Amino acid sequence: ILALMLSAAKNDEIRTATINDFLQKFPTLNNGYIALATNLFGKGNIGEAEKVLLQAIAKVKAKDEAHYNYADLIYRYLAYSQSGKTFEAWTLDKAMSQANEAYKLNPAPIYKHLQAQITYAKGDYQKAYQDFEALTKTQIKNPELYLEMAQCQENLNGNDEEILSLLNKSIELCDTPYTQTAAPYFLARAQQLDKMGKYREAIKDFYAYEYLYAGILGANFYYIREQCEVKGKLWQQALQDILIAARLDPAEPIYCAEAGSLLLRLNKLEEAILAAQQAVALKADYAEAYLILGIAQCRNNQKQEGIANIEKAKSLGNPQADTFLNQFN
Repeated sequence: ILALMLSAAKNDEIRTATINDFLQKFPTLNNGYIALATNLFGKGNIGEAEKVLLQAIAKVKAKDEAHYNYADLIYRYLAYSQSGKTFEAWTLDKAMSQANEAYKLNPAPIYKHLQAQITYAKGDYQKAYQDFEALTKTQIKNPELYLEMAQCQENLNGNDEEILSLLNKSIELCDTPYTQTAAPYFLARAQQLDKMGKYREAIKDFYAYEYLYAGILGANFYYIREQCEVKGKLWQQALQDILIAARLDPAEPIYCAEAGSLLLRLNKLEEAILAAQQAVALKADYAEAYLILGIAQCRNNQKQEGIANIEKAKSLGNPQADTFLNQFN
């Protein structure tokens, strides 16, 4: 089992050979089958993965685990697949039937948890909330349950303070010192605090999330945090974050335009003009970028060019353009 676990970090040839060796030596254990099915799943061979999962149900001793693994892989495929393609044989109803089989054979809380997750994925948020809440009274009480309850309440348009209380509880249950496993709970609470207008508290959690990921994050995170910092009137931090976002994804015009807007607010006119020009270069019909460029130019004694760019913004449908045309004409 240890060799099987370690092989996950090896190349595909070694990984596959180790899994096959394990299956040959231990044909009645689930470990080899789920490792092979997950490996095939990762390559997009869903039909082959299903055959392996069915083999496991037929051959292993712990059949409850085999049914659970089958249900879990179907659920993860349907809940998290980004490909847009679907394997017709895999449905949430099928996942639930397999989870139910596992629970019949062994009423373990982990199987009930998967049932609740499938219920949530099916859109029955009230039932899912009740199931998650019931699990908090079992030995698997953990941060994930409280996050899932908060997500249910969010979908049920629940009270913001109650949702925040659930997210606070999820962080209370995280092991300390915090590790990367705690990061999703800090991010969820940051987004809730942001929604509630508690921007400076939210920013603390955004920074905790960044710290726990050791700074290995994409441009979108820095853009989201910048938006919160703007609402909290933390202009310098916001500018720093939007510049990080623009550096991480230099082909995205919205980051350049947002940087231009902040630079304009800070009266850094030359820099604002450069940022807006970059946004326009990336997206020729970007109305907001033309508006930012035009305002910055007008304030930088380049009135003729500025008014032309504000008029361009107006022609592209920007609703604020007329206000600034009246101001500068």
